[in-house]
Amino acid sequence: LAHSDPAGALTTVELAGPRTLAAALLLGLIAALVQRLWGAARAFGRDWLLIPVLASFVIVGLLSYPRFHYPDVETHGRFLAGIRSNPSWALDPREYQLRTRAWTRSIDGRLVGFPYSAVFHVAAWPLAPVFGEVGALKTLAATAVGLSTLWLYALTRTARDSAGLALLAQLLFVLSPVVISRLTLALWPSLLGQSLDLVVLLLWQLAFRYPEGGFC
Repeated sequence: LAHSDPAGALTTVELAGPRTLAAALLLGLIAALVQRLWGAARAFGRDWLLIPVLASFVIVGLLSYPRFHYPDVETHGRFLAGIRSNPSWALDPREYQLRTRAWTRSIDGRLVGFPYSAVFHVAAWPLAPVFGEVGALKTLAATAVGLSTLWLYALTRTARDSAGLALLAQLLFVLSPVVISRLTLALWPSLLGQSLDLVVLLLWQLAFRYPEGGFC
């Protein structure tokens, strides 16, 4: 890449550097919080952060490449900018949808907005003043994948106490076609939703494995 597109490579490094640092800090802070709340997580050591941090680095780098473009990237960016100027749209985005025709369909001659959650965009809001709307969303998308691999590691280690198996599960998840397609097609809110699904599965698993709360 540096030989074929040196300007693109330099731009990628310039954009991705601060974003990867932010993603790594977010992952580290959340992992530390989990370790504090869940004493058993300390037994995982540092292995469970290896692939999440590396994956976030690679993902942020790829998404930061200036020639990467998918139309929905700008759609997400405009929605976040709209929420920042009109926070009420975070709770009810229908007005925004009808104004911009984002996530709408014409049904029987009437424009109808799909039910749409702004949780992902609201979560990216604190990063927007630093990275801009699009940069914040790309950083959060990479962080969401990293978080999913954290929860997957915990799920695997709780079910089968094998660090090697847990690392393999993380790697297979990151390389799965579903994750790759959601990243490239800018289906980024689904990545955060996927991470929250894994949290629910982990809590469900722990509730059955330690019915008296012995995991704390």
